[in-house]
Amino acid sequence: MRFGLENFKPFGTYEELELNPLTVLIGPNGSGKSSILEAICLVAQSIGAKETPLSIEGKLVNYPAY
Repeated sequence: MRFGLENFKPFGTYEELELNPLTVLIGPNGSGKSSILEAICLVAQSIGAKETPLSIEGKLVNYPAY
């Protein structure tokens, strides 16, 4: 499965990853490992959301509205 990110946290330009049944993320601090997991959780909790394309407040990821 391919997963792409653009303009999300440290990913300014489009970056694409190949995700396999076992994928290991390795890199220095601040390289985006946690951001990749956060983006996957954001998409997962947004599947079936009725109000907006991305559900930013949920059980997996929560970005409170200001």
